[in-house]
Amino acid sequence: MQTIKITICLCLFLVGSFGINAQQLKPYESFLHFDVEKYALQYSRDFDENGIIIQKKEYHALTISVYGIMNYDAFIETGDSIYYNRVVNQFKYFQDSTKLVYSDDNLSVGLPYNFDFHGMKAPWFSGMTQGTAVSFLLRYYDLSKDEYALNLSKQLIHLMLKLEADGGTIGRTKEGGMWIEEYPNCKTSKSVLNGFMNGLIGLNEYCSFDPTNVKAKTILDSCYTEMIENISQYDTPNWTTYSRNAGGISNSYLRYELEEFDHLYTLYKDERLRDQMKIWSKFAVNKLDKEIQFLKKPTYQFATQLFGDLKNDTCIFDRYELFSTGLVAMKSTSNKKGVLNYELVDDRYYCEIDLLSDKIDANKLKIVAYQKGKEVDLSIFRSRKLIIIQSSKPFDVLKVILPKKSAVESSSIVLKSYDHKTCVLPQFGFYIIDQKEKLVKNQTYLFKCESTYLTNATVFYRYAKVGEDIDTKKFSIDQSLKLDGGYFAAPEDGQYEFFISYDLEHPFSQISGLKLVQF
Repeated sequence: MQTIKITICLCLFLVGSFGINAQQLKPYESFLHFDVEKYALQYSRDFDENGIIIQKKEYHALTISVYGIMNYDAFIETGDSIYYNRVVNQFKYFQDSTKLVYSDDNLSVGLPYNFDFHGMKAPWFSGMTQGTAVSFLLRYYDLSKDEYALNLSKQLIHLMLKLEADGGTIGRTKEGGMWIEEYPNCKTSKSVLNGFMNGLIGLNEYCSFDPTNVKAKTILDSCYTEMIENISQYDTPNWTTYSRNAGGISNSYLRYELEEFDHLYTLYKDERLRDQMKIWSKFAVNKLDKEIQFLKKPTYQFATQLFGDLKNDTCIFDRYELFSTGLVAMKSTSNKKGVLNYELVDDRYYCEIDLLSDKIDANKLKIVAYQKGKEVDLSIFRSRKLIIIQSSKPFDVLKVILPKKSAVESSSIVLKSYDHKTCVLPQFGFYIIDQKEKLVKNQTYLFKCESTYLTNATVFYRYAKVGEDIDTKKFSIDQSLKLDGGYFAAPEDGQYEFFISYDLEHPFSQISGLKLVQF
């Protein structure tokens, strides 16, 4: 049967009717790299008679929630009723009280795992599953206004925030901080990272929806701080681990954790998240995922290593043809005559304007950019049909002002901006400084170089004291500084190794003459 296209007006009505907190339900970026159709084809997945996804002929609340979230995002993007109906079908699982475990006079609801696992006795509850299910239920409520979904999300959170010793999912790290446990009371998989992040995302979304829940917000903040402060505990000199007491993860897991950190960055805008991504992206080069068959971009590289020209010591990223494939059209939000106002979802450093009408004179368009309301200096190149806009500083709003008495339709002007989520261009470029430096404790040094359109450049270092092997040491966000004006005081006498990583926001990023000088 041909699927019915629900009109854009209905789609907007459903999204807008969520109320004051509708803007909090952003796309679930952790799953955007999955293909929703292929997701149902791997790991012996199928559907029951009600359209609920099953795996090996069994129900798994986590799989059901992930599939429901993916279809919600697909519906919001396309308005296609097939995705809407799938969301409704997945919700049927949560309407079956035999699938839920009620406790605390029905204040708490758990999504049980009904088998013993690594010392955990059935039924046990996972912070990853509880949090992901909350994310799904909030999205279902967004579409349906079904109060049952809203109340159930609150009950799932109530159980989630109980201590693991009391049947909940909140544990303590080795440092004593709070942690959302994927496997509560499991000694062999303590403080699992990837499951924690799905739980954190669900808790973050719930707190945005219910800001009056002080306990939830306090635990959310505590858990986030604990993750940031101790993220280096998961890393090795060249990889990262599954939990605080388990070995290295697969390529699939590292790719997923990179997507999760990218997701958290959209929520927190914390540059430390991006810095950790830079370290992991360096680890992940050429380590492709050969297990998961439902990735949209199976050969995607999160980072590319840039090499300098031996003659002039210049490191250049110049792949405009590939870069341009990542330029996506953006719509104007302005209704003011003569002004096109583009509110950008993320900070930008590079945009292009395509002029589709011969009536438009590129030289007569006034272009102004802003970052948090403050005007940003631009470098603008104009040709007959194309305007290139560049800046060394980010901007989040771009205004295109048309000439007075212009008869030009706004649809004749198309703004395009780079979006790594929709193309195969890496997010980061990194440059390894091959020469290791012997530095003196407490002596201050300065990185000097010539650069063009080098955005968010971070210098990472590791060091070994005299007599130690530097290859056994690791890079971390705590051992980093910004390249632009970053002073470095050596913490110890010894040997130091550096690498630089930056966001690929310009097709002509360049760095040259890099050296470390005593200050």
